[in-house]
Amino acid sequence: YVICTEDLRDHPDETMSKISSYLGLPEFDFTNVTNKGMYNVGFHTGYDTVTSWEEIQEKSMEDADDKISNIGYEVELSEELEKDLKAFFKPYNKRLFQMTGVNCNW
Repeated sequence: YVICTEDLRDHPDETMSKISSYLGLPEFDFTNVTNKGMYNVGFHTGYDTVTSWEEIQEKSMEDADDKISNIGYEVELSEELEKDLKAFFKPYNKRLFQMTGVNCNW
């Protein structure tokens, strides 16, 4: 089962329900959990610290000009290196998406 991390961020309740269903777990309302924010993002490891949606939005706005950002893990790449990496991974991502039927925005 493949999910895109963007789906967890953009549609957390729906995505968590799909994962739960796939695993054969009983139905569960994830709203109370997902409304708080995201866990295990930025420099918070584990699931004991939540990063609020407001903090995530603020950080995303701050990082809008960065080349690659994952809320707290920023890596600046030259345009040339970013282009080369995208070109290198493109056929592998395409094949992965074909095999899984899932198309992530990478």
